[in-house]
Amino acid sequence: MMNKNLINLSVGLFEKFIDSSDLLEKARFTPPDESTLEELKYFFYNLSDQKIAKLPRQKHIAQYLSHADKQLIAVNWLISSDDAKQIAENIGVAVRIIDLKEYHFLIFQYPLDIKPKSDIDPEILEDEVLGMVRMGQTVDVVTLQNLSNPITLLEVEKGSALDIDSTDRIGYFLLTFGNQIENLGISPKTMDLSRHLLLTEHALFPLVNIPTALSLNEPKYVFLEFYRCLELVFVMPRVEKLSARFKPFFEMGSSPPKLSQIAKWCSNDLGWHRVERKSIRQLMSLLAEHDPFPMQALCQSVNILKNRDVISADWTPNKREVESLADTLYDIRNQVAHQFWPEDEKELTANEFGALTEFIAESLSFLYEKYPEI
Repeated sequence: MMNKNLINLSVGLFEKFIDSSDLLEKARFTPPDESTLEELKYFFYNLSDQKIAKLPRQKHIAQYLSHADKQLIAVNWLISSDDAKQIAENIGVAVRIIDLKEYHFLIFQYPLDIKPKSDIDPEILEDEVLGMVRMGQTVDVVTLQNLSNPITLLEVEKGSALDIDSTDRIGYFLLTFGNQIENLGISPKTMDLSRHLLLTEHALFPLVNIPTALSLNEPKYVFLEFYRCLELVFVMPRVEKLSARFKPFFEMGSSPPKLSQIAKWCSNDLGWHRVERKSIRQLMSLLAEHDPFPMQALCQSVNILKNRDVISADWTPNKREVESLADTLYDIRNQVAHQFWPEDEKELTANEFGALTEFIAESLSFLYEKYPEI
């Protein structure tokens, strides 16, 4: 059965490299010897509960549970040993990169949809694959492995933050490692908060935005992607206010309010007039009441905010100052999203956008902690 499965998988892999149907019929891999075959059987028969998730930008992850109560995670991108150490520090258990043997590659390349490298030298392809097939010779699996995009196998000890029933969340979490975040102004604190959010079960959290942000090369667009994580949920304080209006009717069993009254409440609490700006103001007010320090740190780090009373050590939140800060934050978001004329834009450095991104990450962390049901 194992040999038959290997043959079927080899046909699928050859199809990615060989266009000619006649040549494809002749293509054969060098078969594994008996000891290798036994090792493969032992390795794969000890895996169960396969889960596969497709992520943006043709990224794939396959998750397994081994009989040794460890997770095996396969991804179709490169994770370095340094990245693995960082992952282990974040999840609190040992993480080991497993050496990818050639027949392991043959089996994992299917669920991960591995593609040939985009820069294959045609002469190498001819000499090592096509020419061998024409001459009726077998092709070593490692040959096509070297011509394909990478696979990384991670073995993760039980009892980690990755023990969640959400393979796509694990994939998005892993995508946050190995990025050159220093050039994007992203602080370690921002990364820690973001990774925690990615692994926490929140139905409304847009998983794709943070890995997307890390793939960008402009700090202002990184800020915008983080800000977009707020857009689904920053209305929650207003929804909470509207919900509170209905609560007495349910508790007292009284007649429901008239439709005209409901319409008025919806208009007042969720009305479309300046809905986003008003929502950001309410969120900033809640955040300032909870902990004014993130707001003070932001104002100390961004030049256009330094003249505000917020930065004083004895500052206590007040409505005017908080709403003014919220309006500035919203204006910066609009500036980046809508690309104003240069003369109309507020000047911000990469580090200042980094401070804004960290503030958004702290706001997200607060919001999802306050409203755990979202």
